[in-house]
Amino acid sequence: MQPKISIIIPVTRQERLNKLFSLLDGLICDRSKTELIFYVDTDILEVANKCSKYIENTLFTRAIVEVSGNAAPSEIRIAKRRDRIVEAHNNIKKLISDDSEYVCGFEDDTHFPDNAIVEMIPIIQRGDIGFVEGV
Repeated sequence: MQPKISIIIPVTRQERLNKLFSLLDGLICDRSKTELIFYVDTDILEVANKCSKYIENTLFTRAIVEVSGNAAPSEIRIAKRRDRIVEAHNNIKKLISDDSEYVCGFEDDTHFPDNAIVEMIPIIQRGDIGFVEGV
């Protein structure tokens, strides 16, 4: 039995959305116990619109699109980029359901297998693992 999971996806790139949506469609998980949170961190309206359209037809127990209001990323200095990531993570924490047992993060350019959730759950439930990451 799958525990309640929150999948968070920070999104800035429009060109990756169709592939991302396809991967999410194929993701093996109990959608009645999985929430999907898109955090749109760009002012490109089409990105938020596409994410909103995607969640209209999703079977995830809860699906939301939160728009940061920030301009599209353009900063090349690492320290500035890191500050923006910290801001995004702090904002995302407020969006996660209180009853979520696990949080899974996928970036908008992440390629994840359809069994990613199924494979991670038994590993993190062992008790001696606090964090699972894949590249």
